[in-house]
Amino acid sequence: MIKRKFFKRLAVQTTLYFLAATIIAVLIAALLLYSAISSIVMEQSLSYTKSSVENSGHYVDAYLSKLNGVSNSIATNPQVIRYIDCCEEEEKSLREDILSFVDSSLMADGFLKSITIITNDGRIISNEDEIDMSVSPDMTDEAWYMDAVKSSGIPILTGARMTEFTMDKNLWVISMAREISDENGKHLGVVLIDVDYRGIEDYIMRSDLGAGGYAFILDSEGELVFHNDPSYFGDEEKLKKLKEFADMEAGYDESINTLIHKYSINNDNWILYGVATLDELTAIEVRMLNIFIIIGLLLLIIVIGIGIIMSRTVTKPISALEKKMSEFDKEFEQIVIDEEACFEAQSLSYQFNEMIKTIKLLVKEVEYNEKSLKVYELNALRSQINPHFLYNSLDTIIWMAEFGDNKKVIDITKALASFFRLSLSKGDEFNTIEDEIKHIEQYLFIQKQRYETMEYSIRMDMDIKDKKVPKIILQPIVENAIYHGIRPKEGVGKIDIRVFKKEGYINFEIIDNGIGYDTKSINKEKNNKAKLGGVGIRNVNERIKLGYGDNSGVFIKSKIGKGTTVTIKLKDI
Repeated sequence: MIKRKFFKRLAVQTTLYFLAATIIAVLIAALLLYSAISSIVMEQSLSYTKSSVENSGHYVDAYLSKLNGVSNSIATNPQVIRYIDCCEEEEKSLREDILSFVDSSLMADGFLKSITIITNDGRIISNEDEIDMSVSPDMTDEAWYMDAVKSSGIPILTGARMTEFTMDKNLWVISMAREISDENGKHLGVVLIDVDYRGIEDYIMRSDLGAGGYAFILDSEGELVFHNDPSYFGDEEKLKKLKEFADMEAGYDESINTLIHKYSINNDNWILYGVATLDELTAIEVRMLNIFIIIGLLLLIIVIGIGIIMSRTVTKPISALEKKMSEFDKEFEQIVIDEEACFEAQSLSYQFNEMIKTIKLLVKEVEYNEKSLKVYELNALRSQINPHFLYNSLDTIIWMAEFGDNKKVIDITKALASFFRLSLSKGDEFNTIEDEIKHIEQYLFIQKQRYETMEYSIRMDMDIKDKKVPKIILQPIVENAIYHGIRPKEGVGKIDIRVFKKEGYINFEIIDNGIGYDTKSINKEKNNKAKLGGVGIRNVNERIKLGYGDNSGVFIKSKIGKGTTVTIKLKDI
């Protein structure tokens, strides 16, 4: 409770509002600043990543073009072509010339591992002394040879012609093949060039893709050609992840906070993928967060200081006025505030005093109107009942007159006169319980003349016979019991009326042995309002609740075929 009062103080709320407004302003400015800076950094990062990947791709492309040039120069060398078709006498000298040319090519590029020429009849010329290759007089029978012919000009990652792929990158080579043919297009052999894998790696690692970035190459078949981490070549899950990156659109992917760029190498035989992390953007976020925290703390101190100053200059007179206002009693006494208070406080006190005068007049007017309204509502409800009963009673007299039973007509007419005399009661809105019982006796007498098989009994606690209750509260309930319970029943119908006091309430209990009905539809309504019987029962219920409160009213219990019990409860006041 003390906390709630503290936070409701004007000084505290003023300080909090200033603080909230300042924080919101700083946040908006921070978001705009961050958005602008991050957009610029994003564009620069994307541009830099694209440039870095493309530069590496250009280097690799140029290097592969160079290797294609080397393989082409060997494949079209006249001495190589002559060697393939030469006689045995020339073979030795041509072989030495070719090896000299191969050695010159190897010396020109430190990353070239080997150059090998394989003729179509199985002869081999290579700078390597021992080569583990399967050869035969007709090389078209060798699968690896035909694969080399088919992949002419396409670089392939291999494990230095080993039968098993090793994870040692020092043994990896990139192999390129070139078919040797004469001027008529006749197939003569194949040139194989093996390049140290680290030569390609050196070009690709020049890309600056951030601390967590990396590059990789996939060939046209989706096979991994290059990755700085050898474990990716043997791990299916890691390979799957790389292929997912390959399927993404180039650019920034917000879901993984990563920049991706692609570059096609060697006429789309290889595709270089650069995956860059946003290290610069992350660093800016950290710096901006630190700046905002410092600014926020400074603003917090400033705003709290302003709040304290305002509480002294603005809220002090208002607090004094609030104290004075809290001291006036229920009689709405006017208040007097110190003349030294600020103009606003003086104006508030004047307006408050004027309001007290108006309230006093309004309270009196409301009390008078409520009293008049209550009387009007009771009269309106009662007026809806009397015409309804009169119609039913006259209907009964007419029915008796038609049978020529004058004595019963006279008896019923006397009972009706007594009934209305008790109803009017000299304009009083209330009857004693005794008069209310006499009133219902006259009604039951009239109905008994019409329904001879009907029986009734009335029991009243004599201790409460002089208690005052609203007029005509039993007749609509009994009428409902007769018309909707007794009349449709075969055999004798009984109505028992009991009047007693219990637990601070006066109870009128009307029990019939009629056909009963399903109360579920009635019980769904709030306060168990009875709808069966129309206006009469509703009016009784509303009149009682209007005069005695919501805990009083009409309550119904019924079972089909067993009868109905209606209880009218009135708080004993």
